[in-house]
Amino acid sequence: MRKKYSLVIIGLLIISFGIIIVSHLYNKNKRKEELQKIVEVSDNDIVFGASDAPLSLLIYFNYNCSFCNKFFEKVYPQLYSEYIKAGKVKVILRLICSGNSLNELYANQAAICINKHGDYKKLHELFLHNYKIIFTEEFRQLVEDFIFMNDELARCLLEPDDYKVLKDNLKQFNQLNLAGTPAFVIGDRMIQGYRDFDYLKKIIETYD
Repeated sequence: MRKKYSLVIIGLLIISFGIIIVSHLYNKNKRKEELQKIVEVSDNDIVFGASDAPLSLLIYFNYNCSFCNKFFEKVYPQLYSEYIKAGKVKVILRLICSGNSLNELYANQAAICINKHGDYKKLHELFLHNYKIIFTEEFRQLVEDFIFMNDELARCLLEPDDYKVLKDNLKQFNQLNLAGTPAFVIGDRMIQGYRDFDYLKKIIETYD
């Protein structure tokens, strides 16, 4: 009787263990599919590199973040030289504005709109060099000059739909339980916090 009871217990443990494994694999595959969908480029993303590059390196990015700026100072040049220039990798910025500052919301909306309808490179360099400029009248005048010269940009910036894009980016960021920027999604992997080139290279090479 005791032996039979022991076999039943062992059987139940094996079944339970099997259920746990299956559940784990299901959740892992589901997470993988979710991340693969997340790295699909949207019209409001800022893309560096060829749009048809086979591997995406998505960054949840805030210009008011020293480690985000460090990424462009220390890591991006090497990524560009080795992968982006060759068309192997594209870098996607998905802008995160975590506060309620109207200046920051306006500046990030300007970045999205200018990327879609103007020359984003100069604004990108300006923000990396001195993001505090967004609080100045000089910045307002700069954006107004852009608006005056480009009707599509004017419509994009003057009708921001209550900054819906930025709010959706932040909602997605929070749903992934990310705590700060930069945060990366590469292929089906999620990485929290700044990483150097060698670290990212090891991950990129696994998809080669």
